[in-house]
Amino acid sequence: MKTLFIVRHSKAIGKQKGPDDFERTLKQSGRKDASNVGHQLLQKGMIPQIIISSPAFRAISTARIIAEQIAYPEELIETDMRIFEGGFDELLTIIGETNDSYSSIMIVGHNPSIDDLYKNLSDLNKEEFQKSAVAVLQFQSDSWNELSRLKGRLVQYITPENSSN
Repeated sequence: MKTLFIVRHSKAIGKQKGPDDFERTLKQSGRKDASNVGHQLLQKGMIPQIIISSPAFRAISTARIIAEQIAYPEELIETDMRIFEGGFDELLTIIGETNDSYSSIMIVGHNPSIDDLYKNLSDLNKEEFQKSAVAVLQFQSDSWNELSRLKGRLVQYITPENSSN
């Protein structure tokens, strides 16, 4: 069985066109929200074995805050530029490249690709994937490479305000 944690970065300062978009920082409320969802993951005992994040400041900051809450070593967070630059297909490629020895991974990224990933890999079709939210999907598979052909079962959809099964 494989477990995929899909995370949309927390609230950041206003959108900026051009190269400055990569450097957008989290709002204070975004930092608090990321901490809250990380705490909820810890409370539920839902800890990924590996975290892969977009290197954009708002995403890696979200990943670091969650990692701190779940006692995941910050230096082990991997970054992949394809999460920032690409879309759904690139996210699937990154997931498929993950070593099958990991039973759980967390992907921290941006919309619309995070929303597309969630909607294509789950049976549910929520509204737009909320900032700071974490969807935890389980797949009946032994290989990350098979996920593109499967639908996952939603185990949790965690938001900063609450959590639900």
